[in-house]
Amino acid sequence: MAAPELEALVVDAVRQHLQADGTASKPVIETDRELIERHLLRATLSMTAITLHLRQDIGEAEACGPQDLPALGSPVGEPTTVTIPWTVPAAAPVKGIVHVPAHNTPMKPGSREILLNAVAKARKWLKGIERGQTFVEIAAREGKAERLIRYLARLAFVSPRIITAIIDGTAPAGITATTLITGLSYSWTEQERRMSAHEPRARRHRPDAAMS
Repeated sequence: MAAPELEALVVDAVRQHLQADGTASKPVIETDRELIERHLLRATLSMTAITLHLRQDIGEAEACGPQDLPALGSPVGEPTTVTIPWTVPAAAPVKGIVHVPAHNTPMKPGSREILLNAVAKARKWLKGIERGQTFVEIAAREGKAERLIRYLARLAFVSPRIITAIIDGTAPAGITATTLITGLSYSWTEQERRMSAHEPRARRHRPDAAMS
């Protein structure tokens, strides 16, 4: 049960009680906080009701003058009780899977750009190799280890249909450079089949759906 809802019930009940028993001769204009501090001793919450324990004689004490008022928070006379009928809201049971990723969850723009930039660099490096450059020279220019350059260079062989899916945002959100490189097949069809395996089950009834 949300606290604001309980508080609203208590405040309304206190105002109605003060008007009904004549303690207040005119509409109570106190703020909610002032009303509770001046009139409420405590509230008891049970499964079937909210019981309010109120200061009973505060109206009479106020009639005696400000100098006769008790200290704030101390009761005047015997407290009176007000009962508000209430029942505990039933919590609807939640069954099944709490969260199912959307089948068309797009890659985050930042991740997509990083991956596409990595593919573009890999293609550039391969062009350099074709012109006679070495991986050692490329690694020195890029400021990276030669082993890393050789590893990332395999991105140049990723299927064009996979690249298109990444650009269009239809590729699975979890696809990364490592995912593409690990076990990278020289067969574009096999690459596309492997990537479809990363999609939620809702799309696997058509293995080539992401590539079509």
